[in-house]
Amino acid sequence: MFEARRNAEIMMRYTTAYPFRLPECSIVCVYCYESFASAALFRRHMDSEHEDFPVHEAFSHIPDGYGKVDCTELRCRLCSQPQEDLKTAAEHLVRDHSISGLNLKYDLGMQPFKFDDVGYGCAICDEKFSGLRSLSRHTQSHFFKHTCESCGKSYSTFSSLKAHLRVSHIGDNRLCRKCKLTFKTVDARRKHWNESPQCWAHLCKICGERFMTWNQRLSHQAKVHAVVQQHKRSQACPECRDVFPRGEKFRNHWKTCRARVK
Repeated sequence: MFEARRNAEIMMRYTTAYPFRLPECSIVCVYCYESFASAALFRRHMDSEHEDFPVHEAFSHIPDGYGKVDCTELRCRLCSQPQEDLKTAAEHLVRDHSISGLNLKYDLGMQPFKFDDVGYGCAICDEKFSGLRSLSRHTQSHFFKHTCESCGKSYSTFSSLKAHLRVSHIGDNRLCRKCKLTFKTVDARRKHWNESPQCWAHLCKICGERFMTWNQRLSHQAKVHAVVQQHKRSQACPECRDVFPRGEKFRNHWKTCRARVK
């Protein structure tokens, strides 16, 4: 993934592969977050407003995976020569401009999009789609080739799939939810838990000390900090430490919080 990300940064620096986000059905600039109803308006915005840009910000919303780029009017920034596609542009940069750092043995780390007045066609296989969102989902299928057989989620790299498997499809009784370590047996996990205060879920926000249980933390706060618990029937989330009244509110939060951690 590192090589692909570095390739993408170099390509964005030296070509007009314009990065964008697609949170809904409009194109959003990754640098200033302005949204556009058409790709043509987005490209004019990039030409006029972002001649200079911090290329690393193009990936700030993508912790893992390939970013989307508009390649409709792809050209080299150094000589203005038009380029047919990302691969051709990369070869041009290496051959004609001796750009170092581009490793053509690896993916270029971007999902290419080409937009025209006719409709939404895939820049890779030319298949046509009725809308931008359906085109985006299809384009991802060319890159997210590593699929989890248990849940169907797909990832762009095998290392990302391995990370998913490591924390998502093992029993909770063998996973430390704090540090994400997994153990062969329940006893090994219990031993780790007993010997690792940094993994205990209940944090005293006053001094930073952690405790294995909610009641231990309450007792500590009362004895050491003279803090009296006013809401004795409240429940703290062990993942994010938000406090809720016991009952439906806490249960609903706990379901979503556990899913988010996974």
